[in-house]
Amino acid sequence: MKEFQNKKHIALFILAIFLILVFFYSYATASVNTYPTQGWQISTPEEQGMRSQMLAEMTEHIKINSFNIDSWPTQKVT
Repeated sequence: MKEFQNKKHIALFILAIFLILVFFYSYATASVNTYPTQGWQISTPEEQGMRSQMLAEMTEHIKINSFNIDSWPTQKVT
């Protein structure tokens, strides 16, 4: 019975250490500012797995058809 309790205590200790490490790791990565700061991160569409030509065609299609892509409801541009 004591052997089972020792294993239980060891398992709880390992779990506690694991949770502490996960907490500090997530806290450290969350403290890195990659969102709006003095230096915005930029890249090309191709670096993100997209095609520039397709994005340009999509933008032109939106303009030609006057699609409302704003987040606020507005009247259709005529």
